Amino acid sequence: MAGWLGANIANFCFFIFGAAGYLIPPALLLIGLGQFFDALIFLRKRWPWLLVWGVCLMGILDLFPESFEVVKRNIGAPSAGGYVGMFLNDFIFEAVVGKAGACILFLVLYLVGFMYLTNFQINEWVRTLRIPPLPFAQSALDKEE
Repeated sequence: MAGWLGANIANFCFFIFGAAGYLIPPALLLIGLGQFFDALIFLRKRWPWLLVWGVCLMGILDLFPESFEVVKRNIGAPSAGGYVGMFLNDFIFEAVVGKAGACILFLVLYLVGFMYLTNFQINEWVRTLRIPPLPFAQSALDKEE
Protein backbone atom coordinates (compact mmCIF):
# COMPACT_ATOMS: atom_id res chain seq x y z
CA MET A 1 0.00 0.00 0.00
CA ALA A 2 1.21 3.43 -0.79
CA GLY A 3 0.10 6.91 0.04
CA TRP A 4 -1.75 8.13 3.06
CA LEU A 5 -3.31 4.77 4.01
CA GLY A 6 -0.03 2.85 3.76
CA ALA A 7 1.80 5.47 5.81
CA ASN A 8 -0.81 5.31 8.56
CA ILE A 9 -0.80 1.51 8.63
CA ALA A 10 3.03 1.53 8.84
CA ASN A 11 2.92 4.12 11.63
CA PHE A 12 0.39 2.00 13.54
CA CYS A 13 2.58 -1.13 13.11
CA PHE A 14 5.67 0.73 14.32
CA PHE A 15 3.80 2.10 17.31
CA ILE A 16 2.45 -1.30 18.33
CA PHE A 17 5.29 -3.63 17.24
CA GLY A 18 8.27 -1.26 17.10
CA ALA A 19 11.07 -2.09 14.68
CA ALA A 20 9.67 -5.63 14.44
CA GLY A 21 6.97 -4.06 12.28
CA TYR A 22 9.48 -4.30 9.44
CA LEU A 23 9.09 -8.10 9.62
CA ILE A 24 5.34 -8.06 8.97
CA PRO A 25 5.35 -7.58 5.16
CA PRO A 26 8.02 -10.24 4.42
CA ALA A 27 6.38 -12.68 6.84
CA LEU A 28 2.98 -12.20 5.23
CA LEU A 29 4.56 -12.59 1.80
CA LEU A 30 6.26 -15.86 2.77
CA ILE A 31 3.11 -17.26 4.34
CA GLY A 32 1.10 -16.27 1.26
CA LEU A 33 3.63 -17.80 -1.13
CA GLY A 34 3.55 -20.97 0.97
CA GLN A 35 -0.04 -21.45 -0.12
CA PHE A 36 0.94 -21.54 -3.79
CA PHE A 37 4.43 -23.06 -4.06
CA ASP A 38 5.41 -26.53 -2.93
CA ALA A 39 8.93 -25.38 -2.01
CA LEU A 40 7.40 -23.28 0.80
CA ILE A 41 4.74 -25.78 1.86
CA PHE A 42 6.40 -26.19 5.27
CA LEU A 43 5.24 -22.66 6.18
CA ARG A 44 1.63 -23.79 6.21
CA LYS A 45 2.14 -25.50 9.56
CA ARG A 46 5.13 -23.61 10.91
CA TRP A 47 3.98 -20.00 10.67
CA PRO A 48 3.51 -19.67 14.46
CA TRP A 49 7.29 -19.81 14.80
CA LEU A 50 7.44 -16.58 12.78
CA LEU A 51 5.32 -15.07 15.54
CA VAL A 52 7.79 -16.37 18.13
CA TRP A 53 10.59 -14.64 16.24
CA GLY A 54 8.62 -11.40 16.17
CA VAL A 55 7.87 -11.55 19.89
CA CYS A 56 11.52 -12.25 20.69
CA LEU A 57 12.63 -9.33 18.55
CA MET A 58 10.14 -6.97 20.19
CA GLY A 59 11.25 -8.11 23.64
CA ILE A 60 14.98 -7.76 22.92
CA LEU A 61 14.52 -4.33 21.34
CA ASP A 62 12.71 -3.08 24.44
CA LEU A 63 15.01 -4.87 26.88
CA PHE A 64 17.98 -2.69 25.94
CA PRO A 65 16.49 0.77 25.28
CA GLU A 66 19.81 2.63 25.46
CA SER A 67 21.23 0.55 22.59
CA PHE A 68 18.26 1.19 20.32
CA GLU A 69 17.58 4.86 21.05
CA VAL A 70 18.24 5.87 17.43
CA VAL A 71 15.82 3.20 16.15
CA LYS A 72 13.16 4.40 18.58
CA ARG A 73 13.57 7.99 17.47
CA ASN A 74 13.57 7.11 13.75
CA ILE A 75 10.36 5.08 13.81
CA GLY A 76 8.61 7.42 16.25
CA ALA A 77 7.57 4.66 18.64
CA PRO A 78 7.48 4.76 22.45
CA SER A 79 10.12 2.03 22.45
CA ALA A 80 12.18 0.23 19.81
CA GLY A 81 10.07 -2.84 20.65
CA GLY A 82 6.80 -0.90 20.50
CA TYR A 83 3.98 -1.20 22.99
CA VAL A 84 4.03 -5.01 22.76
CA GLY A 85 7.72 -5.14 23.72
CA MET A 86 7.13 -2.72 26.58
CA PHE A 87 4.23 -4.82 27.88
CA LEU A 88 6.21 -8.08 27.55
CA ASN A 89 9.13 -6.75 29.55
CA ASP A 90 7.32 -4.60 32.10
CA PHE A 91 4.73 -7.17 33.12
CA ILE A 92 5.98 -10.60 32.07
CA PHE A 93 9.62 -11.35 31.29
CA GLU A 94 11.70 -8.67 33.01
CA ALA A 95 9.26 -8.48 35.92
CA VAL A 96 9.49 -12.22 36.58
CA VAL A 97 13.05 -13.27 35.72
CA GLY A 98 14.95 -9.97 35.53
CA LYS A 99 16.87 -8.44 32.67
CA ALA A 100 19.47 -11.20 32.30
CA GLY A 101 16.87 -13.95 32.54
CA ALA A 102 14.65 -12.21 29.99
CA CYS A 103 17.59 -11.90 27.61
CA ILE A 104 18.37 -15.61 27.97
CA LEU A 105 14.72 -16.56 27.48
CA PHE A 106 14.39 -14.42 24.36
CA LEU A 107 17.56 -15.88 22.86
CA VAL A 108 16.51 -19.45 23.63
CA LEU A 109 13.04 -18.88 22.19
CA TYR A 110 14.60 -17.32 19.11
CA LEU A 111 16.86 -20.35 18.57
CA VAL A 112 14.01 -22.81 19.19
CA GLY A 113 11.88 -20.87 16.74
CA PHE A 114 14.71 -21.05 14.20
CA MET A 115 15.03 -24.81 14.68
CA TYR A 116 11.32 -25.50 14.25
CA LEU A 117 10.81 -23.04 11.40
CA THR A 118 13.69 -24.35 9.29
CA ASN A 119 13.58 -27.99 10.45
CA PHE A 120 17.23 -27.66 11.45
CA GLN A 121 18.40 -30.99 12.84
CA ILE A 122 20.84 -30.02 15.56
CA ASN A 123 21.67 -33.65 16.46
CA GLU A 124 22.80 -34.40 12.92
CA TRP A 125 24.79 -31.17 12.77
CA VAL A 126 26.61 -31.93 16.04
CA ARG A 127 27.42 -35.46 14.83
CA THR A 128 29.08 -34.05 11.72
CA LEU A 129 31.44 -31.99 13.88
CA ARG A 130 33.20 -35.18 15.02
CA ILE A 131 33.86 -33.90 18.54
CA PRO A 132 35.64 -36.57 20.57
CA PRO A 133 33.69 -37.66 23.65
CA LEU A 134 34.87 -36.41 27.02
CA PRO A 135 36.53 -39.00 29.28
CA PHE A 136 33.67 -39.13 31.78
CA ALA A 137 31.15 -39.44 28.96
CA GLN A 138 33.10 -42.24 27.30
CA SER A 139 32.54 -44.59 30.24
CA ALA A 140 28.81 -43.88 30.11
CA LEU A 141 28.77 -44.57 26.37
CA ASP A 142 30.65 -47.87 26.89
CA LYS A 143 28.09 -49.01 29.49
CA GLU A 144 25.27 -48.14 27.10
CA GLU A 145 26.65 -50.41 24.37
